[in-house]
Amino acid sequence: MHTYDEAGSFTVILTATGAGGSDDREETINVVDPQAAGALLAGTQGKTWKLIRDISMNTYPYAILPQDRSQIWWALGTGQAICERDCILDDTFTFNVDGTMTRSVGVDFWGEDGRSAILGCFDTGVDENWLSVDGVDLSSWGDGTFDYSYSMEDETLTLSGEGAYMGLAKVGSTDEVFVPQTEVIYTVAKIVDADVDTLVLETVTEANGGIWSFTFVSYEVASDEPEMPVCEEVEPSDSTQVTFMLNFNDYTGEGTIPAVIGNWNNWSSAQPMTDEDGDGMWESTMILATGDYEFKFETDAGDQEILAAGSDCTLTTDIYTNRVLTVAGKRTVSTFDNLARRGIHFYLPKKLFLS
Repeated sequence: MHTYDEAGSFTVILTATGAGGSDDREETINVVDPQAAGALLAGTQGKTWKLIRDISMNTYPYAILPQDRSQIWWALGTGQAICERDCILDDTFTFNVDGTMTRSVGVDFWGEDGRSAILGCFDTGVDENWLSVDGVDLSSWGDGTFDYSYSMEDETLTLSGEGAYMGLAKVGSTDEVFVPQTEVIYTVAKIVDADVDTLVLETVTEANGGIWSFTFVSYEVASDEPEMPVCEEVEPSDSTQVTFMLNFNDYTGEGTIPAVIGNWNNWSSAQPMTDEDGDGMWESTMILATGDYEFKFETDAGDQEILAAGSDCTLTTDIYTNRVLTVAGKRTVSTFDNLARRGIHFYLPKKLFLS
């Protein structure tokens, strides 16, 4: 046994001696300071990390990308303005020298559920806000203290304890999750000790083979931190461009061309949709005045979809159930997916995206 006073690369020589003589064997070993890993994360008195707010260099708070890193599938800062999720940008993750990490989410937290359209910033002080759509208590995703271990050799950071995570609660070690986990393991893709310390953590999602990447920063001088981004309020216009997109691939009826019909055109199919790429995704773009509308889809064979009363984004009046759309003075894109044929009517799609 030998104790080294400092870290570094050393040559170790073992000499074996016996009746047949002696022989040497050399190996080069790398001695790592056992405190060095912790010092990168926690410094000497603790270090606080936040998701990056400055995206001017195309580095985003979190992003989803393929493993070959050839593109960005989605990122906070491209798929959505970071100001719209300001409640997640003020979350702090403080690594302490005692091997614990303290998380604070502040007065509001970012909540979402992949099985529904529930997402947004919610008040941490309201107990009901911490219930999932299935009634599961998610409050351990709030403030808390967790154990951590960082292996420089394996380039992994492990957080342990009920509700452990950094960045985005739903991202687990190997996939997205719906309930708090007791352990999350991240790959440490980068950790840099500089004027602005940088920490990049990643996980691989087994479902689609993609990578979740989170970029955290720690400012030695607090005043160097950029201000929280604020979304500019845009005055609504009297009218706006609306694009409807329809996945027509699953339709097996007699119709060949779909149309959007609504109360703005007296339920007329005189303006059919178009499929310029021939991929089964039909589009129709029009200018609509600011206001509330009802509509549905119809084919050139006269088939109209029948929607179930009480479905999301629908309105039932008398004997009719129609889709509803609010035009609020900004560009609107509506995508309707998986419309399958049942009898002579369309089947209500389970996916509906409005932005």
